[in-house]
Amino acid sequence: MSYIVYHHIRLEMKIHYENSKIYCLRNKLNDDIFYVGGTTQTLNKRLYQHKYESRKKRCMDFPVYKYINALPKKIDDVYIEIIQKTPCHSQNKQLKIEGGFIKQYLNEGFPLQNKQIAGRTKKQWKKDTNKIEKGYK
Repeated sequence: MSYIVYHHIRLEMKIHYENSKIYCLRNKLNDDIFYVGGTTQTLNKRLYQHKYESRKKRCMDFPVYKYINALPKKIDDVYIEIIQKTPCHSQNKQLKIEGGFIKQYLNEGFPLQNKQIAGRTKKQWKKDTNKIEKGYK
C-alpha cells in the first residue's frame, strides 16, 4: 500500500502505476520544456495541482514555481504535454524513466527547473556530482 500526503493529511491508497505517464510543462511563449514529471493522474488533474501549488506560499521558492510565477500570465502561460505512457508496477521504475527524460532534455539545452534527477541512487548522484566538479577544475 502506498501513502500520499495531500493538504497535510496522510492518505493510504493504491496507486495504479499501470496508468503512469511522463509529462512535461512547457512555456506557451517559446515552447521551451521547463519541467519533467511523472504521474498516474490525468494530465488535467496534474496541471491543476501545479496551478494550485504555484500559488501556495510554501511552494513559491521551488524553482519550477519561481519560473511559472515569473511568466507574464503565470500558469496561464503554461501547458502540459505527455512525453510517454509508461505503464509499470512500481514508483522506482517510473522515477528511473522520468530521470532519463530529465537527463535527455538537460543535454538538449532545455532550461529545466527540476530540483533533482528522478530515480538516481545515492551512488549515481555522487558519481554525477564528481563528474561536474572535475569539469570545473
